[in-house]
Amino acid sequence: LGRVLAQRMLDRLSPHSKHWPLIVPTPSSPASLASRGFHHTLQLANIVGKTLRLPVARSILYFRTSPVPQASLLPDARWENIRDTLHARRRIAGRILLIDDVLTTGATLAEAGRVLQLAGAEAVDAITLLRSTRCLNYRLARAGLAPKQRSIA
Repeated sequence: LGRVLAQRMLDRLSPHSKHWPLIVPTPSSPASLASRGFHHTLQLANIVGKTLRLPVARSILYFRTSPVPQASLLPDARWENIRDTLHARRRIAGRILLIDDVLTTGATLAEAGRVLQLAGAEAVDAITLLRSTRCLNYRLARAGLAPKQRSIA
């Protein structure tokens, strides 16, 4: 299944694959790794990296503290929950491709991108397999791009 899902990412990435010297998967918390038994975003990143012949920084990002699982939280709480929990193990340079499985509120990707930039990344691009349409209006509002609300009298 990982190959099929990674191919979906590759279908979107191929024309742009020359921009990134490094691929970084979003980290899994120790609790998630223990319950799942594998690092799902690392598996996707490894397949994408092998196909595009790009290195994968398998453990550059890690959790300093274990947050509450994001899936159990409401949108606003996800941003607070993930803040300051990630850390980079070393300095990096260049444009980074960040890989995650699902974009819900964008909190994890935003925090991972922030930490990678603090570690020296010039820019961080992200790709996910899926995005939650349930939280789309929340993400747009947070970015200041929400459609104008209509009043119905």
